[in-house]
Amino acid sequence: MEFIDSFLKGFLSKCAIYSPDSFILISQKVGDDDDSWVEYMEYDYSDGRLWVNKEFTKRFIDLFNFGIEDTRHLIKQWFEKEFNVEVKFVE
Repeated sequence: MEFIDSFLKGFLSKCAIYSPDSFILISQKVGDDDDSWVEYMEYDYSDGRLWVNKEFTKRFIDLFNFGIEDTRHLIKQWFEKEFNVEVKFVE
């Protein structure tokens, strides 16, 4: 679990974190122009939903060899701890 936490913290250190309205958005700049951002995670305070980018999920599965449900659970646990929120479901 330590390696997974370290991976996710390293990922987060390369991202921009925004909190507009009732959301937490985690994005990363992928190009030179101002519109070249990829959103990796979005948390909605209103319903406790955590959306995770499919490509990020696939990368996590490939790296750690977990199934989709275990991956969602691990990301959920990390996100709750990192941002001090309650995630009710992951999509």
